[in-house]
Amino acid sequence: MLFNLKDKVEEKLNSYKDFYEMMFVRSQLDGRGKLTTFVVLGRYCTDSYGRCMRLNREIFTDEDRKAMPSVMTMGEFEEFFISEVKPRIGDERLRIYESVQGASLPFPLPNPRFVCAGCGGGWTLDNCHDIDNEGGFEEIDLSPFVGKTLREAQQEVLERTDAMRDFYKLAIKNPKWVDTNVPDRRECQRGWRDEETKDVTISLDYVVQPNDSTQVHTYRFYHGSCFRQYREECLAQQNVQMKELMKDMFEGAGFKDVHITSNKLPQHMRDWMMLVDGVLEDSDKEMYEKMCDQVKYDRVDTEQGSFGVMHGASGEAYLDLDGTGVTLRELGPYVEGMPFVPMTGEEDQLLRLWQLLTKAKTI
Repeated sequence: MLFNLKDKVEEKLNSYKDFYEMMFVRSQLDGRGKLTTFVVLGRYCTDSYGRCMRLNREIFTDEDRKAMPSVMTMGEFEEFFISEVKPRIGDERLRIYESVQGASLPFPLPNPRFVCAGCGGGWTLDNCHDIDNEGGFEEIDLSPFVGKTLREAQQEVLERTDAMRDFYKLAIKNPKWVDTNVPDRRECQRGWRDEETKDVTISLDYVVQPNDSTQVHTYRFYHGSCFRQYREECLAQQNVQMKELMKDMFEGAGFKDVHITSNKLPQHMRDWMMLVDGVLEDSDKEMYEKMCDQVKYDRVDTEQGSFGVMHGASGEAYLDLDGTGVTLRELGPYVEGMPFVPMTGEEDQLLRLWQLLTKAKTI
């Protein structure tokens, strides 16, 4: 069977293009569990069903990859894991492969014609093990295609190399179609028309008009380092936006001269987290210190006083009043034993905080 022999797989490791072709062809075969499983380049596994899975980058290092033959049977891989990897990390078999998260593609390798969305570079056998992708919906402005058919516009969009796109639905949006008198058709309310609407015919032969846009499902691929930089930039932007939002909230409640700065989680909150989880061993303490360093925490300095805001992983926030002279019970909603109170975002709570800090400052 094609690409089901070790030497045939090895023949396709001269370039990324050939490697991609071989892995993709196997993924399209209906192996029904009968294909031979191979670990290729020390980073990817193509299993008995043809599925392409990546070895966990946190477990298998570049040194491991260099030590592994370019093509290994599952038996050879097991021997390598037991002798070289297991002594270092323990039996981490449940984490051998990277899990699929969010909108990740079932086939993780990008077609060679798509470039990195971060730097615009391509893929080689040396960097193809460190690729990330991000998927989501994207609204595309169709202004460059006015006068052309939707079929022609789609074809030109699909030829772009910065991302892989899929026109999952024929739909056009135009501000002139916004209609607030159709409560049973929310898409029409927002100016969308599709194949099912009656007032406008949407098909591949539809001629693009000024101010038209459409929506596609987009996957962007990144080199690992480019993706990490991209995520850092996104987090930094989100951090700025969050601080601006908080500043507006506090100023709206009457606080003056508001300044918000990012800080490490203070020691009294670290101590509380360790106490709650019963952390006693030094190894556990080291792990908890690393976890605490990942917690987002801001100090808010105002004319009325200074306090802290801890941000939870799901978007919730908590007020830290340590050292303010205001007790948690005074502000509420207080939970016995916790060193903070949930930040409700309601104006009454922030107004109460303003009053309590102002009072504490005068005592």
